[in-house]
This record gives sequence, structure tokens and C-alpha cells, in this order.
Amino acid sequence: MPREFTEQEIRRQFLNEARMIVAEWSTNKTCRQNQIAGAVFSILALIDGASPTLPGFLLIPDPHPDDKAYRRDRGENWYPEAAEGIDIAGSLHEEFYNPKGE
Repeated sequence: MPREFTEQEIRRQFLNEARMIVAEWSTNKTCRQNQIAGAVFSILALIDGASPTLPGFLLIPDPHPDDKAYRRDRGENWYPEAAEGIDIAGSLHEEFYNPKGE
């Protein structure tokens, strides 16, 4: 009977896809920098949901509980709490080679 995947099954599927990406790019006949960039791009695409085998995933900041006070006291910017729901995934792979707003 069909059922929802478990957390462990999803983690295993994601890591298997990441391993396949590494294996694929490690045999690519290009310079090391292009191999690394290609693997990073492919993993970002996997997170963004551009894979036919897996859905997209949320990628949210999850700072230490003391991070805000620590950084504020040092006069630095801080990351929002995970509960604020800021998800940076969705177009990471597109922006990797074509940065926006920098």
C-alpha cells in the first residue's frame, strides 16, 4: 500500500543522489575547478527541486540561540531565526553562475 516516505528514506535518497553527482562529476574530463563547480551546481539544483527524482527542499537559516545577541553586541548583522521561515532555496542553481543583487 502506498505511503509517505520516512525521514530516513528521504535522507538516504538525497544522499544517494548527491553521491551520484559526485561520481558523475569526478569522471568529467574537465579541469578540477569545473568539476567542483559542476558538482556544486548539481547539488544546488537538487535542493531547488530541479531533479526528476526528488522534490525541492527548504534551506533555511538555523542560527544558534545565542547568535543574535552575540553578533548584535559585536556590532554585526545576525541571521533570522528558523521560525521566521526565510527559505533561500528555489533558484540557487540558477544564481550560482548568474549572481543577482550583488
